[in-house]
Amino acid sequence: MTISQATLDAARAGGASSVGVIDVNNLGGSSLQLMFAKLQLILAESSKNSAMEYIRDIQKSQEEQKEVAAMLQEARQQQANAKSGIGDAEGDKNASMMSQEMQDYMDAHELAYDKEGTVLINTQLVSNLDSATLNQLRANGQTTKLVDGKLVIGDEVPDRRHNKDEWEVAITSLQARMDSLGTDTQQKMVYVQDFMGQYNSYLQGANSVIQQSNQTLAALAKAG
Repeated sequence: MTISQATLDAARAGGASSVGVIDVNNLGGSSLQLMFAKLQLILAESSKNSAMEYIRDIQKSQEEQKEVAAMLQEARQQQANAKSGIGDAEGDKNASMMSQEMQDYMDAHELAYDKEGTVLINTQLVSNLDSATLNQLRANGQTTKLVDGKLVIGDEVPDRRHNKDEWEVAITSLQARMDSLGTDTQQKMVYVQDFMGQYNSYLQGANSVIQQSNQTLAALAKAG
């Protein structure tokens, strides 16, 4: 199910029907008919406000869906690179890096992905450094580690390297998030259409009562 731009525009404008908008504050008189019309307009406004709340939620969800779609495309490409042995992970062409943006998003929404281990980045061979430089790097929080038989120093960060199988876990999580957003959006679209239908019905009811009241007054004026 999709919601058209015309439907969104109509809801923002105050409804999809051709019935004119009536200002409840400008209705004079205190007859039962006018009191009923005022009540209908109050209910119409309430339905319109409810529809607008859902529309704002839908727009936010659609923006997030675009974001997740882009991350899914990125994840599939990185998985393909790792599978082909052209990954961008330092020291391992059978793995590729998860972007920080993707990792932050998945952490924020508690999505499953491989989180095991840490890795050193910005590494330098310890043997190439003098003692003063080495001590300064350690004081700055860098860590030494034996990598491929060589002692290196660098910044220790969570391992964002993923092989093809680890990427499959991340892709499955992102796809599940996308499906959940789609289901939620469809349900909210149903609510929007329902509230817009209520809005039009209440507005038509108020308009009909006011027209009948005006016709009655005109008839009485002629009779008098």
